[in-house]
Amino acid sequence: MERQLTSPFEERAGRLYYRPERSSAAFWATWDFCDRLYGQEVAVDHVVVLQGNREHFERFNGELLVVGGQFTEGPALFPDGFCAGGEAADLPVDLWFYMASVRLERGLVVVLAPYSDGDRHARLLQENGSDCVHHVALRVLPDRMDEVACSWKGRGFVPLSPEPVEDTLLRQWFLANSAGQIIELIERRSGAATFTCHNIHRLRQTEIATRARPQGVNLC
Repeated sequence: MERQLTSPFEERAGRLYYRPERSSAAFWATWDFCDRLYGQEVAVDHVVVLQGNREHFERFNGELLVVGGQFTEGPALFPDGFCAGGEAADLPVDLWFYMASVRLERGLVVVLAPYSDGDRHARLLQENGSDCVHHVALRVLPDRMDEVACSWKGRGFVPLSPEPVEDTLLRQWFLANSAGQIIELIERRSGAATFTCHNIHRLRQTEIATRARPQGVNLC
């Protein structure tokens, strides 16, 4: 397929939104996963596309497979279908969601949908609209994560944990703006996973503590 250089993102008043093109599976199959966000050149590891319900979730997954995608995680209900009996299995129902990661030629698209009406992801859709970006993960080099995290803090993103969460597969740092949009910094050590149960469990533990600090975590 011909390489797609058009960005799927646009910035409005400090928030990040998807352009209409992102609703097409063919767009993601041809996009090069390189972009410029908030004035910074970035290499995108994966994006999260939030669908309104399970029916739309399954339909979009099917469209991604038609254009050459392959499942690398899911499709399944999180956490039961991914972390049953593990560290992340005790997440409250409000944080459950349907999830699938689809590998395309140049990157990963993670498709999510709310588990139930009124849960966290349903509220995000209701409050911010279907074109509001949920999550973008950016690849970083091992010796640059602190530096890059500081640059995103300067753009109004607050770390959700005082330090990265990590295990043998992934080192990840999640930062959020006032709209709940997430910029993830990801260092890959092995494989194509977009998360591990250990890291999600650590993130939720530290996120609770961080939310109790009005000024967030002071990194820089």
